Amino acid sequence: GSLRASAEEAKRREIESLLSGEADANDCFLELNAGAGGTEAQDWAQMLLRMYSRWAEKHGYKAALMEESEGEQAGIKSATLQITENLIRDHVTRAVGEVFGTMLGRTAALVSTATQSPDLGAGVGAGAETGVPQVVGTVGFIGDINGLIYLYFPIPFAHLVSRHLLGMTEEELVESGDETVNDAVGELTNMSVGTFKNGLCDAGYECRLTIPSILRGSNFCIESINESRRYVYAFECEGHRIVTDILIDTRD
Repeated sequence: GSLRASAEEAKRREIESLLSGEADANDCFLELNAGAGGTEAQDWAQMLLRMYSRWAEKHGYKAALMEESEGEQAGIKSATLQITENLIRDHVTRAVGEVFGTMLGRTAALVSTATQSPDLGAGVGAGAETGVPQVVGTVGFIGDINGLIYLYFPIPFAHLVSRHLLGMTEEELVESGDETVNDAVGELTNMSVGTFKNGLCDAGYECRLTIPSILRGSNFCIESINESRRYVYAFECEGHRIVTDILIDTRD
């Protein structure tokens, strides 16, 4: 156990050292050229284009085709892809912003991001603040992209959300019990993940939602499995820290 953990940590640090340059966090362009190999080379170039595009999509990247020159009989002569990490970030930011704005009349601003790749092992800590009591809504999505989203609400913000949605005072909310808060957080989570899912569908990745569930606690630790990529996005809303912790299945 400890030897394996040490090996994974060494591998993570090695990759981080290779990707520690000033420009390494930026977007990149991938150019493919069939060269002088004729139809077979052009056909192979097209297969590589599909392979790299699919890899990018399965790992949460956005692969935009900037240029493509078709082959004379089959395949492609050349192509250029722009690969960015905007697919997940853009859709979750829009989803949280729209739902919080529409349902709560409040602005949620993205303040921090973190990513954990399947080949990096442990590297992203707990999404929510350790020791802070949370109500956590979780919903899965399955289809062309499979994954799970945890949405963390600190207890004071969960109460604020519940009072706003249900038109209750704090005294009425406390008297009604935790289930009322759980229902309100579950509804807001379902709407947020639903908007996120719709964005994925609009981008060409059909999927559907699973039934939402609710967790409560103070010290959460989400551990990625080897075949998943993890994204942690923290938002701030009126002094409260709301975290979306996303696991994406990267298996083909």
